[in-house]
Amino acid sequence: MKEVTFEKKWDKYHKGETATFVDHIADLLVSRGFAVTVDLKAPPVNKKVEPKTKREYKKTVKPEEKAKTEVKDKE
Repeated sequence: MKEVTFEKKWDKYHKGETATFVDHIADLLVSRGFAVTVDLKAPPVNKKVEPKTKREYKKTVKPEEKAKTEVKDKE
C-alpha cells in the first residue's frame, strides 16, 4: 500500500487530497501525473507546530509580540 497526494482532480479525489492505494494503482497515478507519493517518515509540511513548554514558547515569540501579550495580561 502506498499513500499519494493528488496534484489534480482524478475520479472523486480533488487536488491536495491524500489517499492510500495498492502499489500498482499508486504507481500508475504517479506515472500519469495525477499524484505524487507521500513520504510517511517526513513531518507534515503545512501543519503549525505548537511549542510544548514555556521555554520553547519564549524562543518562538518575537520580543514585540511578547510585550503585547504582557500588556494584555496586566489589564
